[in-house]
Amino acid sequence: MKNLIASCLLVLLLAAASAQTPIQAEWKPFTPKDGAFTLLFPGTPTEHKKTITTPGGPLEVLYFELDWPGDDGKFLVGYSEFAASSIKAGTEDKRLDNARDGALSSTKGKLKREKSLLLDKTYPGRELVIEIEGKATVLVRLYAVKNRLYQVVVAGTVEQVTSQDAAKFLASFKLNR
Repeated sequence: MKNLIASCLLVLLLAAASAQTPIQAEWKPFTPKDGAFTLLFPGTPTEHKKTITTPGGPLEVLYFELDWPGDDGKFLVGYSEFAASSIKAGTEDKRLDNARDGALSSTKGKLKREKSLLLDKTYPGRELVIEIEGKATVLVRLYAVKNRLYQVVVAGTVEQVTSQDAAKFLASFKLNR
């Protein structure tokens, strides 16, 4: 399970690339086809699917990304859906630990900050700040929601990931069902 989560995060963190100016684009609500969540993007994100091979079999990672308007950073949201039978009640913190450890290992990044979160006062999550030396700073929010692991990511310069635009994007993530 740890390798599976690490592989999913690797896909998402590698998709998020490395003078902050407030974004002038119109922020639009985005909801994927399955309607599971909504969040605001400063434009229209591009959908990507990737199937990764895991010890438990193939796993599809679905993510949506948008380049930071006029800059090198990225906004990204994605998820992996695990077989419900592979998820045991009470293992959410362990899944989040594994996701964090896998993200650090796969990116060779350094964990600068970590804090616990709750989504909808129900689902455990983590906020991570990862520094990838010479490449980017990545601010990741992970949420363990039933058999899904959601990742909401802003990547770029320190100024970008600590900006009001990043905060707006991250805070806008809401479950719809």
